[in-house]
Amino acid sequence: MTKYIDENYYKNSYKGALDTEQLENLIITASKHIQNHTSDRVGKWAVTYADVKTDKELEQELEEEIDNIIKFYLLDITDKDGVNLLYRGN
Repeated sequence: MTKYIDENYYKNSYKGALDTEQLENLIITASKHIQNHTSDRVGKWAVTYADVKTDKELEQELEEEIDNIIKFYLLDITDKDGVNLLYRGN
């Protein structure tokens, strides 16, 4: 699997402070997402063709993407009482 960042870049260029194990897990996760969305065809440059969209359509897409990100990172996370952070019940 291609990794799109390494520890040296993260610590020296980005000035990150995660430990090696945490960083490696995040690098693998991020790299898998990139490969999934690009069908593992990422080169030195890329071109994206898109339809022209209205501000309302772009805003809706952004809201959906934000929802997807929140669900991705918080779906299985619970508070100190064991209640899922995304639970909206009574």
